[in-house]
Amino acid sequence: MTSPNSAQYYTVKQIAETYHCDEETVRRRIRQGKLHADRFGREYLVSDVDLKAYLTGRRASLPYNFPKNQPSLGAGEEGVSQSATD
Repeated sequence: MTSPNSAQYYTVKQIAETYHCDEETVRRRIRQGKLHADRFGREYLVSDVDLKAYLTGRRASLPYNFPKNQPSLGAGEEGVSQSATD
């Protein structure tokens, strides 16, 4: 179980696979400043909070149709935990 203050992180690949778009599309949105991400080495990681903000319209949406059974971004998802990035 994760605590309320621990963030869940997703890789560019995880986001692209979940939302059926190209990894370069996700990277482009990050470079454009439309999707906030933290950089760890050569990899971008997007927090669940930033991904939710992006998907709920506080930032532009990805140009693809999202799956109707879109997974929850809460605890239990297969993202990268905060402790893995420390």
